[in-house]
Amino acid sequence: MASLAAVLVVTGWRLVHVGHVASLFRLYGPLPALIWATTLAVVVAEDLLTGVLVGIALSLLELLPHVRRLKLKVETQPDGEAHAIRLDGVASFLTLPRLSAALDAVPAHAPVRLDLSALKAVDHTSAELIRDWHHRRQTQSAAPQVTGAGGRLAALAAL
Repeated sequence: MASLAAVLVVTGWRLVHVGHVASLFRLYGPLPALIWATTLAVVVAEDLLTGVLVGIALSLLELLPHVRRLKLKVETQPDGEAHAIRLDGVASFLTLPRLSAALDAVPAHAPVRLDLSALKAVDHTSAELIRDWHHRRQTQSAAPQVTGAGGRLAALAAL
C-alpha cells in the first residue's frame, strides 16, 4: 500500500507544473492562482473528488460579479470567403464548449474576423482558449483579425 501511495505521489508531482500557478498569477491575477493552489491543497489533504469539487465551487466565485449576464452569444456568419465571429456576453468556463465549437467550426484556411467588442467579461479558461486558437490559426494560415479587444480583455487574450 505504501509503494502504491509513493507511485501516486510521484506521478501526481510530475503532472503538477508549479510554474503554471506563477503564470496564472501574472496573467490573470490572484484569484485563479488561489483557486489552483487551494484545489491542489485539498486534493493532497483530503482526496481527489473533494479537491475537484472545491475547485469547481471556487471557480464559480469568479462568476459572481456576472451572475445576471452569464450567457454568451456566438454569432458566426460567412462573409464572402471570410468568416465573421462575434462574441456577445460573458465568456466563462460554463460557455467553453459553445465557444470552442464555434471557433473550431471555421474551415482551417478561411480568413477569420473575430469581434470581441460586445464581450463583457472573460475568465482565464476562455482567454486561454481564444489565445491558443489564435496561435493555431496563425500557424495554419493567416492570423485572424481581432477587433474590439481592449484593456484587460486584450491582455487576457494576449492577441
